[in-house]
This record gives sequence, C-alpha cells and structure tokens, in this order.
Amino acid sequence: MSTATTISLIRTLSKKAGLNVPKALETDLQRIDNGANVSAAEVDREALARTWKAAVADGRDPATDPDVQAHVTRWALERLGIADLIHTEADRERGEVLRRHTPALLKVWSTAAAEAGERILPFSQAHPAIDLASKTPPTALATAHVPAWREAIDAVGTLRTIRKMWGLLFGPQQLNRELGPLAFADLDAEEVTELAYSHGGKPEVWRAATLAPVVLTDRDGFYRRVEGVQRQRERDAENESAERAWSRQHSLAPR
Repeated sequence: MSTATTISLIRTLSKKAGLNVPKALETDLQRIDNGANVSAAEVDREALARTWKAAVADGRDPATDPDVQAHVTRWALERLGIADLIHTEADRERGEVLRRHTPALLKVWSTAAAEAGERILPFSQAHPAIDLASKTPPTALATAHVPAWREAIDAVGTLRTIRKMWGLLFGPQQLNRELGPLAFADLDAEEVTELAYSHGGKPEVWRAATLAPVVLTDRDGFYRRVEGVQRQRERDAENESAERAWSRQHSLAPR
C-alpha cells in the first residue's frame, strides 16, 4: 500500500471518528502534493511546433531559443518517465512526513481512545454479561441503562476506528493475535489470558477497555507490554513447576 493511500485512509477514518488530523501534518502534505504536480511536465506537441515556427519566423535559432528549449525539456522529461519519478519521490517524502508527525497523530488518537474507554469500562463492570460487540439492544437491560449502553456502543465504534488507523501506521498483524489488546491497555498476563479464553484466542483490541483504562501506545510501547506479559508468564510457569516439584517430593517422602 502506498503512503498516499495510507494517508487517505487515515483522513477518512479520522473523519468517521470525528477526529482532526494535525494541522501541521496537513500543511506538510499539501506542500508535497503541490510539488508533485506533474502538469508542468506535460508535453504539448502542437505548442512545440508553433514555438519552433515562431522562432524561425523571427530569425531566431530554434536550437537555442528558450521557448523551444522549454518544450524540448518537457519532452525529454516525459520520455524519462518524470511523472512516475515525481510520484515515487513524493510518496517517499509523505512517508517521512507521516513518521515525523506520528507522535501528534498518536496524541489525538490517545485522547479519543481514553475518552471512549471511560464510557466502556464502567458499563462493562456494571453489566459484565452484556457483549458490546452486538449493536442490538439487550432485552434484559433496564430502560434507565439504555443511554449508557448506547454511549458504550458508540465508544466501541471509536476504538475500532482507532484500531484501524493504528494498524495503518504500525502494522495490522500486530493486533490480530492474543496480545493485540495490549496496544490499548497495559494488561497483565491473567487479563490477557482471560480475554483470549473468552473470545476464541483472538479478542478484538477494544475489549481491553472492559478490563482496564485505555492507554494507547505506539509500536515500541506495545512490544514492551508484550515482553512484560511474556516475562510474567515465564515466572508463573517457573513457580508452577517449582510447586509441582515440591508437591511430588513431599508426596513421596516417608511418613
């Protein structure tokens, strides 16, 4: 996927979630788009012929006439595939700009994600049996709690949209596994296991908001959380192994 496509999707998803793309990012992208305008390199062969004839009629050498040379230069650039070169370079520049503004994007998303989490967590704690993945109003829910349910459902939609944008920046494959919810919250190993067990091993990342406050992180922060959970699991496995060894030893001891 080109960087231009990635940026277009981020703009679309941001609009869907009611979020703003940082103004400084838009300014830098507009500068690149302006520089990537290839219309100046397009060749008008009829204009070249007219310019050539005008130079000859005025007694100028077409080979050195600046107007003719301008057309010839455009022709040469077209033959070199300048349009493709410009687009490739512009996409490289967009990638650099996007990386430079990633912290600003993440700040916008983090604020929105935290606010969404604040609407999900209290509802999930009060109504743990209600699955917010379903947009169908639960029949068992008292009328007085329906507004809070609707807010929680809207918040889930916001987190799903942010998850898509996060994946565009850092790679969607990071979030398609058991540990994906760690991008949204600093869960411990037991909480990660609980989500995985309850949702077929691949819980949607927004479900982290049902267990803990949402604190969105970047890819490096995500990996740090993953490492923390893995270390905790290793410690738990070592402790369990030691306990089993102790139990076997004492069960075989003479009484």
